[in-house]
Amino acid sequence: MEDEENDVYIGSHKDLYATSFVDEEFLSTGLTKENALEYFRRSPFYSEGDLVELEGSDSSESCEFFKIVKYRKDEQEKDGVALLAVYYVLRGTIYQCPDLYSLLKYRMYNCVSLLNQSYTELKKYVSFSVANGHRIESAPVQEKEEEESDVCSVIPLIGEANALQRNEENQLRLDSMIQDMEKQFQVA
Repeated sequence: MEDEENDVYIGSHKDLYATSFVDEEFLSTGLTKENALEYFRRSPFYSEGDLVELEGSDSSESCEFFKIVKYRKDEQEKDGVALLAVYYVLRGTIYQCPDLYSLLKYRMYNCVSLLNQSYTELKKYVSFSVANGHRIESAPVQEKEEEESDVCSVIPLIGEANALQRNEENQLRLDSMIQDMEKQFQVA
């Protein structure tokens, strides 16, 4: 079902990027420029009414690579034909060339997937504490499970009390510094 959602339809054309075609019986006679289109017509990529054009080497000898372009008649186009797909024959196997969108989508998916894996791996080596901030360790950080005891629940409260007391002291110092500066730089 997933393949059907990702396939692109243009008229009666269906993209078959994951499909390849080989006919060993036909290839036993040899694949040349003269019989390459006949070979393509045997594949699932070809349907009646398609216009196909062969591009390849100029020699009529056996060739390793051919490019086949498939068109359909379209009166709305200025040439009267619309490009459907491009295929290539490599050592007797026919493949469909992906379009630019599919190629970029696949490459971007791979990049994002690899970045996600890197981030997940890096996250194992990073720890955070309020006192020290973020720290990167040389070994994976083990998550510490909090023990449920009366002593553990009291310790943070003591730390908070000390922090509140320091904040009040700092605020008083700051207020006195501001008052001293106002007296020193008093504008008449």
